[in-house]
Amino acid sequence: MKLSDSCNMHEFVFSSSYSSFKPFDRMSLKLPTIKGIAHALGSLYLVGIQTQLVFNLIEHVLCHIIKKERPGAVLVFMTGWDDINSLKDQLQAHPILGDPRRVLLLACHGSMASSEQRLIFDKPEDGVRKIVLATNMAETSITINDVVFVVDCGKAKETSYDALNNTPCLLPSWISKAAARQRRGRAGRVQPGECYHLYPRSVYDAFADYQLPELLRTPLQSLCLQIKSLQLGSISEFLSRALQPPEPLSVQNAVDYLKVIGALDEHENLTVLGRHLSVLPVEPKLGEKCSFWGPFSIV
Repeated sequence: MKLSDSCNMHEFVFSSSYSSFKPFDRMSLKLPTIKGIAHALGSLYLVGIQTQLVFNLIEHVLCHIIKKERPGAVLVFMTGWDDINSLKDQLQAHPILGDPRRVLLLACHGSMASSEQRLIFDKPEDGVRKIVLATNMAETSITINDVVFVVDCGKAKETSYDALNNTPCLLPSWISKAAARQRRGRAGRVQPGECYHLYPRSVYDAFADYQLPELLRTPLQSLCLQIKSLQLGSISEFLSRALQPPEPLSVQNAVDYLKVIGALDEHENLTVLGRHLSVLPVEPKLGEKCSFWGPFSIV
């Protein structure tokens, strides 16, 4: 989002995959169409049911691309850093995929240093196929110009709520149709490309149109504390202005819980405990226990 300095207007830039996003309707936005070059894209789906990500399948697809397809880099979408490392180790042990004279194997993850991430944009030597193993950060954040092939595992890690332990957790889950279109489009940014979907077409058809916002699938206690620490006013009023606001009952339950543990007073102002919890990188339920123990004690 860009805020204009000359007038009281907001300018938004939306991905084409979200141009039909229904919550935009209530904002009365005028979405302009910017013409661009649309390169041909092919899609291949897995035949049969594949319930788990299997590295051997990715290995076979990559071997097929190297042996039979035209030159061009390959972008492989993985669920997380652990999977990237495990697959990279397996590919490096392969007689073809692990041969540095034929394959340049790179990783792309948000935790990597910028200098390492920049390597993915370099063009390899003639006769060397570049393969980039990346998370969903490569869906929209970056464009690798020489990518011709995309291998999509169909999953990404997202924050969800573990009701048993009453804590948020980061777990692999199926992506949305919008995310799948974004991944497929990585192969056709500057030239025609192909996308290998490692799941059947029937699984894609069952995907949600768009990912459920984190605001609607995780506890709101930490967010409520952040709203108060930033002095953004009433919690319920602020959250009601969200593009897809949470249920009022969920907001009220979060506020009531913070009052019970003493993080908010009766007027929804931060207490000493609340200010302490707002800077801890844990859920208030756990942070409250830490605040009365050992080196974290505030009493």
